[in-house]
Amino acid sequence: MLRRLHTGGLIGINLGLIVWSAYFVLLYALMSLGCRYALDAMQALGSNIITVALAAIVITTLAFIGYLTWLAYDTWRHADDNRTRFRAAVAGLVDGISLVSTVWVGAPVFMVTPCY
Repeated sequence: MLRRLHTGGLIGINLGLIVWSAYFVLLYALMSLGCRYALDAMQALGSNIITVALAAIVITTLAFIGYLTWLAYDTWRHADDNRTRFRAAVAGLVDGISLVSTVWVGAPVFMVTPCY
């Protein structure tokens, strides 16, 4: 079902960007709320709780957008007609851009201590 949705229409083709934008808002909202309520003082897994939560969100989003990218590639590779092939290629390009954007926005989570 996700394969048909992903390459079937305008929302499906832009699904990677939709997931990325939700991830972007969630990441910065959680960071702001965590700093506002001093959650950086709480420890979990050898780091503060904000970093652990943000890292989990980054990794989950990377996995999902990576899956969408693979799905678009697999659809493109096995497409029977040119229309499906084109939609899968566009979806794969959009998902690739979303994947790079997710890495770009999520990299500071692993490098910088929050709330300073």
